Amino acid sequence: MCAASTPADDGSPTDDGEHVVLEGRVERRPLGQGTKSAHQGLVLVLADGSWHALRRAGGNAYVDPAFEAMEGRRVQLRGKLRPNFFLVDGIDEPND
Repeated sequence: MCAASTPADDGSPTDDGEHVVLEGRVERRPLGQGTKSAHQGLVLVLADGSWHALRRAGGNAYVDPAFEAMEGRRVQLRGKLRPNFFLVDGIDEPND
C-alpha cells in the first residue's frame, strides 16, 4: 500500500520501469498521515483491497480534476508503479 510521495520521487517522467495496466475503483483516502504533506487524496483500490495513490506526470500531487471526476467509478489506468504512487499516463473505463 502506498503513502504520499517523497521529494526524491516527484513524479517527473522517466523511461525506467515498465508500464502496467491496473483496474479498480477510485476512492478518497487519507495520505501522508503524520507528515507535513498529510491530505485526503485519490487512490486506485484493486480487487484484492490493495491500493495505490494516483499521480499524473506534470499534475498536481494534491488536487487533480481528472482523478476527481473519476471518484467512485471503476476504471483501468495505464502507467508506471513508483515506490509511493502510481504515475498514470492513460485512462480507460472498462466495458462491463
